[in-house]
This record gives sequence, structure tokens and C-alpha cells, in this order.
Amino acid sequence: MATSPMSPMVSNAGDSPDISYSPDNPQQKPIEQQQQELQIPDEFKKLMVDTITLYRGQWAPERLMRIPLWTKNALMYRGQQVLGWDPGQNTYFDALAWWKKEGKADGADTYLEKYINNITQMLGDSFIGTMSRGIPPTIVQPENAEILADVTTAKAAQEAISIIERMNRIHQMVRVENSLLYLYGVYFKYTRAVLDGEWAGWDDEDIFGTIQTSKPDRWHCFACGSDTPAANGKPAKCPQCGRAMGDEAFYPSETSQQIVQTGTKKVPKAMVRWDVYGPLEFDSDPNAKRLEHSPICSLDLDVDVGALRATFPTMAEDIVEGAQLDTTPNASYEKLRRAEITAQAANFSAESQNYNATYSRNWMQPTSYWKLGNREFAEWMGENFPRGCKVSIIGDKVVDVRAASLSKEWSDCKLRENMGQFPPSIADNVVPFNERFNDTMDLIDDWIERCAAGMTIYDKSKIDSREMAGRSMAPGVLNGITTKGMGQQQPLAESIYQFKFDLAQQIFTYPSLLLNFCELISGVVPQSFGGGSQENIETKGGQEQALDTALTKFNIYWENEKEEHAVASQNAIECLQGLLKAGACGELWEVIQSNGAEFRNNYVNLDKMRGRIKVYPDTDEGLPQSPAQIREAVTKLVEEAGKNNPIAMEVMDVIANQEAFMSILAPPGTVVPKAAQRAKTQQDINTLMEKPWIMSIDPASGQKIMGLPVKPQKFEDFPTLRDTMRLYQQENFDYQKTNPAGWQRLEQFTDLAEQMEEQVATVEAQRQMRVKMAGMPPQPGPDPTVQAAQQLLFKDAADEVTNLQQMSHLPPAMTKGTISGQVSAAQGIVKSALDLAKLTTKK
Repeated sequence: MATSPMSPMVSNAGDSPDISYSPDNPQQKPIEQQQQELQIPDEFKKLMVDTITLYRGQWAPERLMRIPLWTKNALMYRGQQVLGWDPGQNTYFDALAWWKKEGKADGADTYLEKYINNITQMLGDSFIGTMSRGIPPTIVQPENAEILADVTTAKAAQEAISIIERMNRIHQMVRVENSLLYLYGVYFKYTRAVLDGEWAGWDDEDIFGTIQTSKPDRWHCFACGSDTPAANGKPAKCPQCGRAMGDEAFYPSETSQQIVQTGTKKVPKAMVRWDVYGPLEFDSDPNAKRLEHSPICSLDLDVDVGALRATFPTMAEDIVEGAQLDTTPNASYEKLRRAEITAQAANFSAESQNYNATYSRNWMQPTSYWKLGNREFAEWMGENFPRGCKVSIIGDKVVDVRAASLSKEWSDCKLRENMGQFPPSIADNVVPFNERFNDTMDLIDDWIERCAAGMTIYDKSKIDSREMAGRSMAPGVLNGITTKGMGQQQPLAESIYQFKFDLAQQIFTYPSLLLNFCELISGVVPQSFGGGSQENIETKGGQEQALDTALTKFNIYWENEKEEHAVASQNAIECLQGLLKAGACGELWEVIQSNGAEFRNNYVNLDKMRGRIKVYPDTDEGLPQSPAQIREAVTKLVEEAGKNNPIAMEVMDVIANQEAFMSILAPPGTVVPKAAQRAKTQQDINTLMEKPWIMSIDPASGQKIMGLPVKPQKFEDFPTLRDTMRLYQQENFDYQKTNPAGWQRLEQFTDLAEQMEEQVATVEAQRQMRVKMAGMPPQPGPDPTVQAAQQLLFKDAADEVTNLQQMSHLPPAMTKGTISGQVSAAQGIVKSALDLAKLTTKK
């Protein structure tokens, strides 16, 4: 029974954490040995019990007056609404169950089993559903923002709280909390470390053992290291390598022992656990305004003796079935009430006390040490248990004593503040209306069953009833009867008479009046449970405004619940830090998957949890929105983005917001644009921050180089990659100091991504140019005739240029004083050649 509710804490020496005793973590030392190690005087252990008994007896009468009301609320909610009052036991009980158990249901027309109208459950489920829309939000802040360890721990603690909530099934726990608030007006949460494999999982641990190995007489070769058995005599050479062997190579037989792994075993994991209890299990000073103001607190649970004996094997013989406490005068009474509200209607009885044993854990505040007025005892307790003490008792046997702080293990939430430990609940107001409603409906049901059709009587001396026996009163059918004696001369109407019973018509409106008044008093309006709309409000907006106004009262309860969750989360983080520091709990992680990407882990380890933090309730606007309200708000935001609202457009541009909005609006499986790239980049970031550099050899230089554990790829959506990287670095800038190597890998990855983006863009531009050129029409080829003319002109022009150069050096006497004609002709040829060249270039 690894998931049993027991959790006594052992006081260990050194850095070992306090982990709950359980069948997976049984007590190894008897209480006498523990008492010797703690050096507790024998009389002081008795004085601890006397102090607890004195306090619990002090407020027992007031508690005795409250328990009947709590019992009645629970029975009414369960649907056991035919209740009787037992003056001997001072409580309400299920009268119908008692009637059946005692064998009184012998067919007599007692009308004991009435129809029930479970208004208590109807309004309770509405309250629980409205209050359980979401998890009370908390925020984690560093105790000192200038201390880097505190900042790092604050970020890791938020993830740790998420893991602890998931392990403790937080959604189900919140519903349990709200059901206790509805029925009893208060709940109490117990935070502690447990070692429970069935709940927290198992680790594989290697098992090592010693084995014996024997070696016979042998010849050992020092060259190749091989052994040759000596049974066949001395070899001249080693059979393996051929080297000669001398007498020094002989080794006599020997036996040795080796430690080797012989197997593995399952070891339960340690984890932080929460459990929620109501006032029937938890006892404290009713007049204390805050839980920590109560001098002592007690948790009483009725546990199977098999589980208790497995948890405390050193005291198994002292744990007996049906063991009851001696620390409160109401022990037997309270045990029966706890059994009554959890058992089926016809199965509870005092006999149940003969099986389970009551296991009581009692937290003593330092102020309680002085209750008995014993100075020696008070001073010794204050010196050895300065922050408090916990005493665990089974029946009348003390099984554990350890140091404990009440405020570090317990948190509470009250429906109403400043009204003591046990304030009025919502069910306290609903149950009286439920009883009146049942009584009214009983009258109406009785009238309909007995009197709505009237009651007919006849004169037996005048009418033979056998004539009508078994006949139906069908209309249009003649039914003959026989009159007898003197009745033959009398009219038939004087022999048969039908009574008509009147019922005041106002009674039919009374149930709805009761129900409306009950809703008004309890604050649970019809809209919250789908019971219709309020009268005289015709518009949807008006109904929503009326609902918001009515739920304002729920905001008070919601704020109180957020406060409790913040305290419980603070206790859980400090408990987890103790487990991590002692090595009792290894690395924690939460597996995350985003839009079909690969799974990745978010880690929480000791390196991230060395600082101090504070947990506060988040300052939101009140009760969480319903799914319909969330969809409506997201739809409006999307519509505003479509209208070019700049703020809405910026919100929608963030891919994380797009994923969140699509999960609300779109059908399951809808792919969000760019979400796959964001998921891949997040996984790359996680790898870069957690995994070390990869050492390799540069093939060109032969030198060692440090490479990234993951590199960008050509198929990346680089703008989305940059945005995701930038957002991560903005949100986690402190990693630049706490994880400089990871931060350096992150920056190098970003640089490589930018270079690759440029390369991809260049290749893409060249590809587009090639595609563009490939799409253009082909150019016509050159004309051969024109090409031949060009060649001749170019040749002639070249010759003329040479002639002009030669002629420019001739003296004027040789040309009779002029060469203008030759020059003009040559220039014409050259100009023609140049014009033709220009024309060709243009084409």
C-alpha cells in the first residue's frame, strides 16, 4: 500500500531530509532508540502527550457542537437526506439506512423513504465548477534581485511548482479544496516529502556483490600476456607468440575475490506531496484567527493496520485493530462520524471501529511547551525543538518524535476571514432550505398520490363490490352492479360518494420561492449552473453583467484560495530544496512537446535551486474566465487585428500567442504558421544551453576545434529563428552570467544562422536570375553577309590607318605641297568602320 495517507516524518542527522514514513520508507529504529539518540528524558515524552491531551480537551466541547452540522452537510450533499437525530451520540444520522439495517422495513406503510431533491448537491456542484475553472495563479520572485542565485532559483522554482502540481494532480486537488470549502468553510493542506514508488516512480539502482575467482597452476608469457596451463608440463616456448619461457614465468594456483554488479533493483523516488483535509480529520484551536496562532494542531486518520504495521515494523506487535486515541475525549465519536460520511448509506456502524486504527500526528508550537507550567520541560523543549515539535501516536503508543515547524508543513484556506478556524460554510445556508424544500414537496407528492383524484367510498350494505372487482373504469362502457336489501329503493348516488380534498394553490409557488431565496442567500446564481437567466433582464449583455455582479462574492473566496496556494507552493519549494541538497531527489524535468516537434525536457536541478525565493499570489482580476468567455475574448482580438488595430496586430505577430489562440479557436490538430520552426528553434536552444561543445579535428590544419552540439540548417525559416532567439535572450538574459558557455554557444549559433541566411539568399537570387533568363525569348543569330562586310571594312580601315600614319610623315614636297585628298578618303573609310562597329554593339 505505497500510496497510503500516512506520513510521519523521521528526524535524521546531518543533511538527510525529513521524508515521510511509508511502506516504501519504513521506520528502521524503534521509538526507544530514537528517544535515546535525541536524548529525550522518559518523563518528557509523557509530558508531550499530556500537553496535547490538555489542549484538545480544552476545546473538545466546542468541537462537539460543530461536528453534527458538518456531518449533516456531508450527508445531505451525498443524497442521504432522510435524517434522524441521535441525542445519545449528539449527531444526525441516516435514518433510512438505520431503518433498513435494523430490519424495520417489513412492508409497513410508513412513508419513511421520501423523494429527495438534492439542492445541496446542485448548488455545491455549481460552486465547485465555478471556483475550479483554473488553478489559483502564483508568481515566484527572488528574495533579493541583486543576488544571482536568487534570480536563477526564482526562474527554476516556477518550473518546479509546475512539476509538483502535475505530480499532485492539481486540477483534481482544486476540486477537492472547493468541495471542502462548500461543505465545511475551510480546508487544510499538508506539504511534506514522501518516498513512494507507486506515486512518484522508480529508479534503477545497481546491485554489487562479491564473487570468488580461481586460477590453476600456469605459465605466463610476459611478451603477449597469455597463460598456458601447467598440467601438461613446462612449455619451451609460448604457444601464442613463440617466445622462450623460463622458470620465472611459472605462477602457482590462486583464489581471489572481486566485486561485480550482480543485478539491479527498483528504488522509489522522493518527491514533494500535498494532501488536503477537512475539519473532521484536522483539529486545532477553534478560536485561533490564523493557523499558526493555534498552540497545537492534530491530524487524525483511520488507517488499515496492515499499512501501519508495514510502515512501523519495529512496533508491529503494539499496533492493534480498532486502536483509538487517548488525547481527546471525543475520539470514539469523531471516528464514527468520519466513517459515517465516507461509507455507503447502509454500511456504516460502530463495528467499523474494530478494524482501522487511528493514527494521529500532532504539531506542537513553541508556546505550547509552557502549558503545563513545567519550567524544566519547557526550557528543554525550547532548546531541542526551537521551531516546534511533532509527536506521532497510534492508539496510545507514541511512534515518532521529531523537530517540525507547523507553518512549513501546513497551510489553510478559510471561506471567510476573521471568524476563527472553522467559519460558516455555504452548505450551512443551503441545507435548511433543502430540508424545507423536501418537506414542501412531500406535501405536494402526498396530495397528488392520495388526494388529487379524490377518494371514493360506498355503502357495503347496499352495493355488492364483487360486481366491480377487477374491472376498469373505461368511458362509454356500461357497468352493471347489484344492490342489496333496503338499498334497492334508494338512489345510487346516495350509496357512493367521492371526497374532494382541496390544497391551497399558494403551495405550488412556495418551492420556487424557497429555491430563489436559497440562491440569493448562498450567492450561487442560476446562470452559474445553467439554471436559466434572471427575470426582468432581456439582453445578453445585461445577463452577463448580472452574473459578474453575482460572482463578486466568489472573488473573495478565490482570493483566499490564491493566498493558500502561494503558501503551499513556498513550503513545497523549500521542501524540494532540502531533498535536492541531501541528494534524496535527483534532477527533475517536465517533458514538453510543441506542435508535433520532438519532445524536450525542462530541467530543475540543485545548481538552479541554491537561492532564496518568495511565492506570492498573482494579482489577477478575479475568478478565471470560462472557456466561452476566453473564446469570445480571443475572437475579438483576432477581429481587431484584421481591422489593422496596431496593438492587436503586434500581439498576433508573436508566434507563441498565435499558438495559444489557435488552441482555443481552431480544431485539434490545426497547424499554426511558423509554429514548427519555433518549436525546432526552442529545442535547439535547449540543446545549446545544456550540452557541451563537441571536440573535433580540422582536416585542413589538423588542429582541435570546438564545434556546436547543433547547427542551423538550410531549410530554416530564418526570420522566425531570429525572433525566437531574440525573445529567449530577452527573457533569460541572466543566463549570460549563470551559464556563460551556453550563452556563448547560443550567440555562435545565431552568427552561423545569419551567415547561412546570407548564403541561402545569394543562392536563391542566382537561381531566380537563371530562371528569369531561361524564360526570355531566344535572340536571333548574326547575318553571315553582314559579318563578311564587317571583316572587309575592318581590314580596309586597318590598312588605311597604317597609310595615314605613313602619309602623316611624308614631307609636303613629295605631294606637291598637299595630301588632303588622301587623308579625306582614309578618314571616310575609318568612319564607316566605326559606325558599323557601333551598330553591331547595339544589336
